[in-house]
Amino acid sequence: IVTFLFLLLGIGTVGFFYVKRHMGAGRQNELDEISAVADLKMQSILAWRAERLGDAQAIMVEPFEGQAIREFLADPARGEVRSPLLAWLESIREHNQSLRAVLLDPQLTVRLTSPEDKTYFGPIAAAFAAEALRTRQAALSDLHLSRFSGEIHFDLAIPLVSSSVSPASDTSEVVAASAQPIGVIVLEVDPRRHLFPTLQNWPTPSPTAEVLLVRREGDEVVYLNELRHRAGAALVLRLSLAQHPKTPVVLAVQGQEQKSCLEGPDYRGVPV
Repeated sequence: IVTFLFLLLGIGTVGFFYVKRHMGAGRQNELDEISAVADLKMQSILAWRAERLGDAQAIMVEPFEGQAIREFLADPARGEVRSPLLAWLESIREHNQSLRAVLLDPQLTVRLTSPEDKTYFGPIAAAFAAEALRTRQAALSDLHLSRFSGEIHFDLAIPLVSSSVSPASDTSEVVAASAQPIGVIVLEVDPRRHLFPTLQNWPTPSPTAEVLLVRREGDEVVYLNELRHRAGAALVLRLSLAQHPKTPVVLAVQGQEQKSCLEGPDYRGVPV
């Protein structure tokens, strides 16, 4: 009996440390994978943003018909000028993953839209269009909901300068000639076309893993992208910083950083 108990104790002790060691190794493997995916997703977001600004730069420096735009803004009823400009605007909208494209004059009056029946223009877009005209550089807003259509989008404002422009060292900036812009294009970039699917796509099989894009607004954290475990959460789901102090996203928006991973309950109360 003593020998049996001794063997049982020995086997149990060895088994405990064996399982503990392998659990630790498995846990570290998961943490390494999460860290690698986080870096990958961060680079994907930065590359997507740089691509949008790069497309804006291409629009600014391409030899578009400046004289035609001037003529149209002076007399929008001229069909021979309006039709090619509308086709040009529609091409820009489609190429840039946009819900709408709006052409404005320097006074921020809407002159042409694609689609043609959607002529509304909100204050957020107007603020970024004014910034683009003032700086003669493309301006990209944060994600927000349209007060008119309810669609989630970015506003990308692109000043139109009829004289030559040259690219800066950073693709996010364009150095324009001294001439004043003759107008500005505002694109409503649709994150559902590419950004959200890129975030939702996990590179390895997993029944639970997901990427959360969040920002702080006052005393709340706002989820910006669609979530795997809750439909319709983008720009709708909010958590109070005071009521969820141990939630990882709350710690993140408050500036807490760690070399390892944070642990805590997610938006469903599930440990992650």
